[in-house]
Amino acid sequence: MTVEQLDPPVGDDVLALAGRARQCRQAGDLRGALENLVEANRRAGEHPALLAEIAEVASAGGDHAAAEQLLRRVLALRPGGVPAVQLAICVYNRQRYTEAVQLFEAALPQVTITPQIANAYALALEKAGALAPARAVREQVLAQQPTPAHALELAQVLSRQGEQELLRQRLSDWLARWPEDPALLGYAAGHLLALGDYPQGFALLRRRLARVGHGIDDAALAACPAWDGRPFEGELLVRLEPHLGEEIQVTSLLAGLVAMRQRAQVEVDARLLRLCARAFPSLGFVARGQRA
Repeated sequence: MTVEQLDPPVGDDVLALAGRARQCRQAGDLRGALENLVEANRRAGEHPALLAEIAEVASAGGDHAAAEQLLRRVLALRPGGVPAVQLAICVYNRQRYTEAVQLFEAALPQVTITPQIANAYALALEKAGALAPARAVREQVLAQQPTPAHALELAQVLSRQGEQELLRQRLSDWLARWPEDPALLGYAAGHLLALGDYPQGFALLRRRLARVGHGIDDAALAACPAWDGRPFEGELLVRLEPHLGEEIQVTSLLAGLVAMRQRAQVEVDARLLRLCARAFPSLGFVARGQRA
């Protein structure tokens, strides 16, 4: 709803305040937006559309409790419609998932269901433990708006349902459709490696690394044979993606190398050398780019 479409109609002074609030929001000034909207609503005498906007600003600022109270005031003035969906999302943000699902189910018949609304509903279903309905919603979203991001959202539901072989087939289908998407390549690689399909998993991982621009020498990467997960007499080279947060997460997997007594040299960020050496004294660590 634009400022000019406020229903019921309001005076020019209220429209001016609402317009200034929109400008503040576009500039990222939530405090300014809130001040203008509160004054506009005061002058309009409790206007449902303005209250809903105040709730949006409060929610954007992280005050979901205030947003919930405001939306309940809106629905008392004008039941149903988009504010009912907003209330469901607000309750979800307050981690009351079962109630959020109930609110969604009451609101959805009254609104046009966009992929964004369906996504929010699916999230509430998942958090409430209703994986089968969440999967059905995710399927609908993907059919309505086929993108790699929506495919990955469905993939996560399939994984949580334990549908590993079905997920493998769906990932193959999605990669045939979006063969260059780095996120899809990374997820599929991780899934196949978890299933023990090291050749295919590492092949997809190489394709992802070649596309995300991490500065890894593609020729050197291609010349390095992939590990099949079995111990061997030589030394294993472990290369981690050069992002500190990801490296810290992945180092937890190095305990598996220690358990199988596999000799390995691990390239890590120089800042992690001492930490890793203390945690895994049987492995060798070298700063990235300094391996002989």
